[in-house]
Amino acid sequence: MIQTILNLPLTGSIIGMLVLFIVIQLGWIKISWGEEGSSWLQSNLQLLFVPPTVGIINHFDFFQANTILLVLGLIGSTLITCLLSALTSHWIMAWREKHQRKEELSCHQSSLD
Repeated sequence: MIQTILNLPLTGSIIGMLVLFIVIQLGWIKISWGEEGSSWLQSNLQLLFVPPTVGIINHFDFFQANTILLVLGLIGSTLITCLLSALTSHWIMAWREKHQRKEELSCHQSSLD
């Protein structure tokens, strides 16, 4: 519904994950509320891979004809994901350190006053 209303170029599952992330960050939903369900999903994870596997078997000729492109795409997307993760964590660490220094300086100045 959100995808249709806002005409977003994202799939519903991605939008759902973003909405879930936002409501968790806002504190409307606590992570502990989902622990039981996530434990069940993790214990039955192999069932979630059956449909993609069947799809690959049904379209094996496509995968066989485009093996090089698919492998290059997988390698490229993996490298991009690793790079973006590294840059994001570097940015977060720098931001956190900068804000901690500001807090330390303000605490130090207030103790001098």
